[in-house]
Amino acid sequence: MNEVEFPTITVGDRALVVRFSIATQVLLNRYGLDPRKLTEALSPANPKATENMMIFFSCCVAENYIDTSNPDKCELAGFPSPAYWTMNIHPLQYDEVVRVVGDAAGKVTEARRAMLAAVPPQPISIAS
Repeated sequence: MNEVEFPTITVGDRALVVRFSIATQVLLNRYGLDPRKLTEALSPANPKATENMMIFFSCCVAENYIDTSNPDKCELAGFPSPAYWTMNIHPLQYDEVVRVVGDAAGKVTEARRAMLAAVPPQPISIAS
């Protein structure tokens, strides 16, 4: 897949890359959110939508805090929790959070579609 240029967000004095990666999807599952059902989880009709958004955001920015320099010791742990972000995102920044996580997920979806479109259909051969 081509390199995806993920959006960034600045929280406090730190610029964070907001990724929708395989790691993001694994972390979402650990928090009980199915990455394939994010539309439902984040729907305004869902009473847990705001909590789910903060979980989603936390998972999307986790890689900014994970040390990947030693493959033998790399763990999907040690990043700020959804509760941390809930307390540290300025209330007026919530709409930006919603936008950047949506952009990140959308960029991956776009890249996947482009990759699939680049593969021409293969003729089906029937053995005689």
